[in-house]
Order: sequence, then structure tokens, then C-alpha cells
Amino acid sequence: MKKWYEGNTGNDQGLIIEEGTGREIMKKWYEGNTGNDQGLIIEEGTGKNIAVSYDKADAPLIAAAPDMLEACIFARECAEGPIPGMSLTEAHKKACSMLDGAISKAKGN
Repeated sequence: MKKWYEGNTGNDQGLIIEEGTGREIMKKWYEGNTGNDQGLIIEEGTGKNIAVSYDKADAPLIAAAPDMLEACIFARECAEGPIPGMSLTEAHKKACSMLDGAISKAKGN
């Protein structure tokens, strides 16, 4: 199974990278404002428009996709065995924190 980790673009922006290849998987996204009833999803770091949701209420869920992926990947790695440099308790707390953060972002909190 492939493994991923959160990298750094050099400007405190998140980046998900494939271990071994260094291939960039997905950058972090955030919800922007179009000034109307639509939602805008923007890539951190570049400011690139990723998507437009026709209902602004859907934008948080779309913007949370990279966070959800990252949390799921980490939780899956925790389920497979020990995380190097982390106790089981630390890994569990980190996984729960990442999942909670992604859920909160998806709900628009």
C-alpha cells in the first residue's frame, strides 16, 4: 500500500506527498466567496480556483476534501500498525484530531 505524508510548500501551506516518489497528491483547499449564492473553492498557496459550487452550502464539503483524504490516509496507516516516532496513544489522538478537523471543516464550522 502506498503511503503519503503532509509536506510543506515553504510558505506554511499544506501539501500531500506520496512517500518514495515525492509526487504531489493534493494541496489544501479553502472556501472562498463569490459575492452571490455560489461557493468558490480555492487552492492554498496558489490561489487557483478549484471549483464553483452552485449552492454555497456545498462549498465547505468540497473544500474539506483534501483534509478528509489526509485524515483517512493517516487513520488507515494507524490501523495497519505503529507509526514511527509515535506512541499508539499519540497516533490515535492525532488521527481523531485530523478526522474531527476535517468533519468540522466539511460542516462549515
